[in-house]
Amino acid sequence: MKQYTYNIILALLVLTMATSCVKDKLYLLPEEDEDFYDPNAWKQAALTVNTLWNETDIIAPPENGYLIDLNGKKYETNNATYNWRRIIAGNYSVFAYNMPKGVTIDENFNATVDKESDGTYLRMPDFLYSSQVENVKILRNSTSQVDLKMHQLIHELVINIYMWPGDENLVSSITGTLSGVIDSVNLLTLEKGTEVGEILMPMTLTYMEYDGQDEELIGKMTPVYQAVVRFVDLLEVEDGQLAINVTYADGSIQTFRSILKPDTTLAEFDFFVKGIGGMGASIIDWHDVDNGYIIIR
Repeated sequence: MKQYTYNIILALLVLTMATSCVKDKLYLLPEEDEDFYDPNAWKQAALTVNTLWNETDIIAPPENGYLIDLNGKKYETNNATYNWRRIIAGNYSVFAYNMPKGVTIDENFNATVDKESDGTYLRMPDFLYSSQVENVKILRNSTSQVDLKMHQLIHELVINIYMWPGDENLVSSITGTLSGVIDSVNLLTLEKGTEVGEILMPMTLTYMEYDGQDEELIGKMTPVYQAVVRFVDLLEVEDGQLAINVTYADGSIQTFRSILKPDTTLAEFDFFVKGIGGMGASIIDWHDVDNGYIIIR
């Protein structure tokens, strides 16, 4: 009987202890339960960032992606929209930019086109895009949205020099130099740098359908010397930013200069060689016309 009573008491004691353990767990306050409590849960919110590319040449984000900087933390994406479904409410600064090849971006977000070994700027860096900084206050239990307007900070210039069919045989080579080049910009302020440099432009002979002002050649395939360059901006240079150096088949060299507007994306020239001997003397300087087309005769 004593043993039986002892067993009952022992069983009740074990049951009481187990019940107490369960009861303690069930009745924990949320902030006391380390397994389930998130101390920042009451601060949670959501954020959507939309990048707008419609005023750039590519219209949509670059294929190799770009970065969104949120309070100094960087997030990589190639989508126009980026979502944070859980973010702590508070004040944030956000902007977006890419990391193109041929461009160095320092800790202060100054972007500078790299240089060749001779000190001139690279002729074809990748395109650079950035937004300005936007500040946003995110409230808890809400979804905030920020639209970032993307700016294209490196632009492309195409130079075409049309020639009369057969004249390409009178020319050995054509090269160019672009002066007054600014190739640095701050991504946060979009303020352009002050250092001015040059870009050397080898020109390639190709054949294209004529699109100049000589009616006799309209629609015909003509020899064209072409160069493509990219830069941040151009400053005015007194005698013109663009120098074209023509080396003729007889070894003589002639240089022509032209003034370009900073926002020029296409510069086209007619270059007709009038004579086999003394070719340099047979060509006068080109001149600007209203639509930017330049004629060399």
